[in-house]
Amino acid sequence: MRKSSITKEDKIKWWKGNLFETDLIELAMTKAYRDLMRTIRTFASNENNAEIKKNARACIKEYVIEIINSDDMNQEQFDRKHQEACNNLIKEFKDQYFTIGQAQKWINMTFKYLHLLSTFSPIFVDIL
Repeated sequence: MRKSSITKEDKIKWWKGNLFETDLIELAMTKAYRDLMRTIRTFASNENNAEIKKNARACIKEYVIEIINSDDMNQEQFDRKHQEACNNLIKEFKDQYFTIGQAQKWINMTFKYLHLLSTFSPIFVDIL
């Protein structure tokens, strides 16, 4: 198997500079949304899609920050908070068809990308 010529520093640079985003939670949400967006039918034609997306991102960010800043959350508390965040996210989509699975995907992929960022370099942990 051929070894990639892309270095760890190149990956970090790409992650940090992608979409000119300096807020790493926003960056992770954007990447997670890209994973999700192909599953949201007719959203592009929804006249309120920009507002919905803005409010949904605020909802996710609030939840992610709450989880990151919690010191002693157990599994049951996490599950309850996760369910609440998914339900709040669905409410943000109002009349747009948006499922619990789609909400879970956006939130879970956001956490995955934040984890990847912290794995690439310890400096990201301090930023988060």
